[in-house]
Amino acid sequence: MAVACSIRPARDGDAGAISQVIVSALRETNAKDYAPEIIARLENNFSAAAVRELIRRQKMFVAVLGQQIVGTAGLDGSMVRNFFVAPDAQGTGIGSRLMAEVENAARQAGIMTLMLQSSVTAERFYVKRGFKALRDSYYDDERTIIMERDLDRDLDHGTRLGPGMASMAATPLYILVRLWIHEGREAEFEAYERKVSRIMARYRGVIEHAIRTSRTADDGSDEPFEVHVLKFPSRELYDAYRADAERRALTRERDGIITKTDSLVGAPGPTYGSAAGPAAPRRG
Repeated sequence: MAVACSIRPARDGDAGAISQVIVSALRETNAKDYAPEIIARLENNFSAAAVRELIRRQKMFVAVLGQQIVGTAGLDGSMVRNFFVAPDAQGTGIGSRLMAEVENAARQAGIMTLMLQSSVTAERFYVKRGFKALRDSYYDDERTIIMERDLDRDLDHGTRLGPGMASMAATPLYILVRLWIHEGREAEFEAYERKVSRIMARYRGVIEHAIRTSRTADDGSDEPFEVHVLKFPSRELYDAYRADAERRALTRERDGIITKTDSLVGAPGPTYGSAAGPAAPRRG
């Protein structure tokens, strides 16, 4: 289940909390795949002092839930580094939020290909995020996987993996949303939707179609003002978008513009012989 958290740049004062997140993840999660001596060696690399130096050398982010740091990730040139989520926060969408922030920072820096050195433990997560395995790497008995992600590549087309894993194609998620608005709020509605669209893009979501009806306001009828067809690469990314702190902060603005919505979630169905690709809904 996705949870609401905020992502921000790491600060020197975060070093101790980041160290605790990393060490706990190593001991409780990575220890399932690595020997105790490997975990102990890795822990030595992430003391508070070592993390403080990492914050100064690379672009690091933290995920904050309430007042607690529950995840961290770094971008060092084109390399994704130090990607960890606290054990009790794993599986909640926080990892996807962090990776979306790293990808956004890379794009802003003109970096369109990301590399990383994945643990055996995290490989499946990275595959779901569109990374592909290039080769294995060994340091004594510690096996890691060198992976690459082309930020221009559409996740919907899947990712070809290295030896040892089957090809995994992501199934896109489509959401049909009907929206009713207050009378005379068309301009505010459009401004709000532009804000939401920018947030959506962090999670590779897009409004594929926006269909405006003849209605200009919510007059109690069943006909909405607009119908949107949204597309996300996966349910996980859609849930992370729904939990985005900036999006949730727009709730009051939204409530002053939109009177109600309803939505349907699904995957692409048959085209029945028409042109390839999901068709936009039309009024009958």
